Amino acid sequence: MLTDDAHPGNINSALTQLGVGIFMALFEEFPPLLELFPFRDEDGRPIQAEMESHGMKVHTYTHTQTHIHTQRKTYGHLSILRETKA
Repeated sequence: MLTDDAHPGNINSALTQLGVGIFMALFEEFPPLLELFPFRDEDGRPIQAEMESHGMKVHTYTHTQTHIHTQRKTYGHLSILRETKA
């Protein structure tokens, strides 16, 4: 679990491991899914370093999009309130 006093390096490491864990769980549950990803070795297993990098990219993208959606929803709600009060 991350705390407020966690060091940014520790947070990045934790998020990277979370991303790897999510992908590994997906690959275990749905083995054909791994065939869609280019980061496999000659034996068909995921390459750890590339999976870590991809997991962090997916996390960053998801976090950004969620934040944008939340802000739009919040600001949209506030503009509706302003129009109603006017």
